[in-house]
Amino acid sequence: TNKTKKTAYGYARISSKKQEAHGYSLEAQRDQIETYCEQNDIELLGFYSETESGSLSSRPELLKVLNLSNLSNSILIIAKIDRLTRSLRFLTELQAHGTPFIALDMPEANPTMLQVMVSFAEYENRLRSIRTKEGLAKAKAKGVKLGAKGKQNLQNYYKQIEKKVDPKGRA
Repeated sequence: TNKTKKTAYGYARISSKKQEAHGYSLEAQRDQIETYCEQNDIELLGFYSETESGSLSSRPELLKVLNLSNLSNSILIIAKIDRLTRSLRFLTELQAHGTPFIALDMPEANPTMLQVMVSFAEYENRLRSIRTKEGLAKAKAKGVKLGAKGKQNLQNYYKQIEKKVDPKGRA
């Protein structure tokens, strides 16, 4: 029997320019995807990556790789489900569209399991946003200047709080 080789496209995402500057995260994701393809006799047709928030669904490279995957009947391979999306709505739309994909952090996961994992990622995003806004509001209320020196001021503010909570420096 002449079995045609499976094909795939890889996609990686990082959230911050700081991560991108170091390059480690995208490289690590790419390595995982390439290794998986080699081990499973899958031809990797292309690899796309970008620096965007996981909550955005209008990511140009992701849209490009989804179209390529669909047109070539290829699998979309991602290192971790939260690299694809942190939006349950986006995931369910993708699943309804029928684009096959594998998240290497849970390759055996069924659609429902993936929805649960993305729900947790979406929830964590909301909590992180709330914590950040609360921290900034508290810092501002205490007179911390935010802006160019804001990051340093915020770090100093948190160090002061840490000293109050843990004066013996056990943290």
